[in-house]
Amino acid sequence: MENDDLIEPSSEGEHDSGEQPTSPEIYIEIAREGIEEMGRPTASLFWSAVAAGLLVSFSLVVKAVLHADVGGMAMGHAIESFGYTIGFILVIFCRLQLFTENTITPVLPAIAVPSAQNSMNLGRVWTISLTANFIGTAAMAWLFWATPVVTPATLDAMMAISEKVAGLSFMESMLKGMPSGLLIAALVWMRPSAGNNFLWLVFLMTYVIAVGDFTHVVVGSCEIFLLAWSGQYALGPMLAGNIFPTLLGNVIGGTALFALLAWGQVRDELKDTVMRLRPTE
Repeated sequence: MENDDLIEPSSEGEHDSGEQPTSPEIYIEIAREGIEEMGRPTASLFWSAVAAGLLVSFSLVVKAVLHADVGGMAMGHAIESFGYTIGFILVIFCRLQLFTENTITPVLPAIAVPSAQNSMNLGRVWTISLTANFIGTAAMAWLFWATPVVTPATLDAMMAISEKVAGLSFMESMLKGMPSGLLIAALVWMRPSAGNNFLWLVFLMTYVIAVGDFTHVVVGSCEIFLLAWSGQYALGPMLAGNIFPTLLGNVIGGTALFALLAWGQVRDELKDTVMRLRPTE
């Protein structure tokens, strides 16, 4: 099966009847998005991912604002976790390049059509999106630390939240990163069939990440960069002991678990679905 087979369905829409898409149809739709992402110019990927890093940093800001107000309450953690959802809502609905979405979107066509070219394209998307995400979060972390853009109380709360993340061991960071990768991948998988409910699904999934104290490599990088800019922690050890294992956990959850499981459940049906969805002459 060639890449073109995965994008064969007509632009008329496969589900005009109102029926929910089947799993193979969802796979094809997400794989089509992945093919488009892998074909985007480097500059487009880069600036989209920088913007994603900038916007997702507001997850830390809003959570910290709520933490400063309710952190000492019995339900404080549950309440402040609502703030964590904001950055993800901004990024996902702006259709920006967030690395953890890319642990499934460009992976699906690479699994369906394994080739050296697809592997290189996947590596290119991953490298650009992760690097540019980090540039965005590093810039925002510097802004938070070096300017009065946030109040002292909010900054103190941001530092407290970040220190809690920095205190995780290598193994804790990796294990806590796996559910985040799995949940974000599941969110991407649900997008084709979610319709008008997708906003609530983004909110729900990212709230679970926050309330469960799971780790996310991009938001976590903003926390780590903030601590580094403050001079309280050295960046190198935190990258090796916190960011890298979180990245590993996110990839395991999003790619090794969800993407491969998605492929496993559709591989026998995919060819027939592709043929069925071909537009008639």
